[in-house]
Amino acid sequence: LFISAITSFLLVALITPFFVLKYYKKKSLQISNEKLLNLVKNYSEILNIKQPRFFLLDNAKPKAFSFSYLFNAIFISVGLIELLTYKELKAVILHELSHIKQRSPLLKFSSLVLKLSPLAGFSSLTKELNQHEDEADKLAINLQGTNRYLLSAKKKIRNYLKE
Repeated sequence: LFISAITSFLLVALITPFFVLKYYKKKSLQISNEKLLNLVKNYSEILNIKQPRFFLLDNAKPKAFSFSYLFNAIFISVGLIELLTYKELKAVILHELSHIKQRSPLLKFSSLVLKLSPLAGFSSLTKELNQHEDEADKLAINLQGTNRYLLSAKKKIRNYLKE
């Protein structure tokens, strides 16, 4: 029974990202803003990662996340673009590029699936996820030369979500 549960968990962990990606791709468009595309292209080269696909979510809620399972992708919402200044948006995009470099989107997804699995009691992924978030913040700050824009973006997003 235990082996069966673990096999099922692994199968779900491998297949589910395809459906998640398909869902978000249906709800989004590839970004055509040249300034943002060039930002992603230039920093992908600096970070020595394959340039991710860049999608715009039709959602008023400020959101940003990355995906690095079969290919690299960054998703940002219309609400995020409307809420943040260019430099704040740049900080968020740099943060997401760092996640792609670290391959942490896969870790985040695995953590979510693991919480629902029979192995939930054995997981120490929360600490590792926090470390990935800290590393992504540090890289964004280093590339911008200041923490001002990342902190400002986080504050604006928190305030929006409280409303």
